[in-house]
Amino acid sequence: MDMPDMPKEKELHNLKESCKDAIQAIITECAAILNADDDSINHPLPELANCGEPLIQLLLRQARQILALYRSPVSVKAPPLPLPPPLLLKRIEDLLSTSYSKFYAFPYKDVPPCWRRLYTDASILKFCHILFWPPSHSFLDTLIRTLDLSIILAGAAAKRPWIDRALSLLESAFPQTVPSLPPFSTREPFTPPVLRPISRFPSPSFTDFQAYLSARKPGGPRPLIFTGLVSSWPALTTSPWSSPSYLLSRTFGGRRLVPVEIGRSYVDEGWSQSLIPFNEFLSAYIIGIPSRDTTPHSPAPSPSGPSSSLSSSSPPCPSPSHNAPPTGYLAQHPLFSHIPTLHSDILTPDLCYTSPPRLPPPHSSSSSPPCLPDLDAPTAVPELDSPQLNAWFGPPGTITPLHTDPYHNLLVQVVGRKFVRLYPPWIDSRVIRKRGKENGVEMGNTSEWDLGVLEGWDQPGPEAEEAEEEEEEKEANEFKMVSEWVDCILEPGETLYIPVGWWHYVRGLSRNQCAP
Repeated sequence: MDMPDMPKEKELHNLKESCKDAIQAIITECAAILNADDDSINHPLPELANCGEPLIQLLLRQARQILALYRSPVSVKAPPLPLPPPLLLKRIEDLLSTSYSKFYAFPYKDVPPCWRRLYTDASILKFCHILFWPPSHSFLDTLIRTLDLSIILAGAAAKRPWIDRALSLLESAFPQTVPSLPPFSTREPFTPPVLRPISRFPSPSFTDFQAYLSARKPGGPRPLIFTGLVSSWPALTTSPWSSPSYLLSRTFGGRRLVPVEIGRSYVDEGWSQSLIPFNEFLSAYIIGIPSRDTTPHSPAPSPSGPSSSLSSSSPPCPSPSHNAPPTGYLAQHPLFSHIPTLHSDILTPDLCYTSPPRLPPPHSSSSSPPCLPDLDAPTAVPELDSPQLNAWFGPPGTITPLHTDPYHNLLVQVVGRKFVRLYPPWIDSRVIRKRGKENGVEMGNTSEWDLGVLEGWDQPGPEAEEAEEEEEEKEANEFKMVSEWVDCILEPGETLYIPVGWWHYVRGLSRNQCAP
């Protein structure tokens, strides 16, 4: 890694002042908890209180020592320290490790808030402690990783405004120069045929789309493609996501962490997840640009690089190599809340604020549409206060297996193309073959069928070949006989409306990015 350039002094000073404020706030909160008496029992204590007095005292001691460093008039080149820096940092790491271990002691949604708060406060102390010292070769990477982990793992626990401001000041203090790179390749190693195309329409008005959703049609609304809904998005025009250089510039030179799924599909054997800098994600899985880090801890680039063959309607090679590097996919990640600098590149469509119908009720094994949906029927899925925004970004061949979602979706294709096939919710569940609970995770929204294998686009893995039986083949043929499906190739700038409950299989054809 290269040493960071000399910082801009004014911005660095502002960041250090912000650190002092954050440290003082942690000290004040810890002291309030430790000094609470019986008279304060009727007043709510800060979230940290439930972490226990020993951990709060440990956090308080580290905060006081770091604040003393910042207030010392002595040069940082040789400051008199109350503790050697490695020991101080180790104690902060102990706090991070202790709180992080609690994330696995509960279902994530049930993790007590105190542990998220402890992890976030310890992350802020670690950031401020590292910032105090002269920059090292890994200075910026460590600072950014520290705060990104607090966002991704702990949700920034009430400290998100401070963390966003700290990252903004850090980027202002250490401005980055990114390499000039060509746009993402549009080549497609393989393109499935579209046999039952979804209807395309120009951008509808809010009223027209609401009328379509509210129409009393058996089975509810059907999938549609809108061709002009997002034509004004900066991501498609002035701030092009088709430019790797632009994306690097909006992710602090590619240093921001992103969660990457490793493997062709989340139902495949050997699938895993990893948190890596965005630059390394591009380098390892998308375009093969040089990484800042010379340590080879990421897999090799995807085999379908710039020299890949042009698109065709024939299947890819019949015998994939089991030694081929895995696929890396940034999938269903709340990228725009995680990295707000990218949020200004998209505009939430007004159609997201319509009132769509509920999922039609379950019915018999008939393959005909069910009765009219009850627009006022109760549902086990809570209504959203605001649209959920997620992002997908991956190389050719990335696959989201056949699955269904609890909400209506608008899938916006920004870069590259995607193949999508959809099956209606009234398909017999015995035919669609829902998965059950796997490794403690409920997978009932995902089908057991690998559509790419059934259609001959992909080769089955070795475990599937061993399990092939006559009964399995009979059930597969029954699924292939289902005739009520539609498909499309979603082009850049197009939006696919996916009604709630519709099963859909998604396949990236070229390097692609989308945002529902």
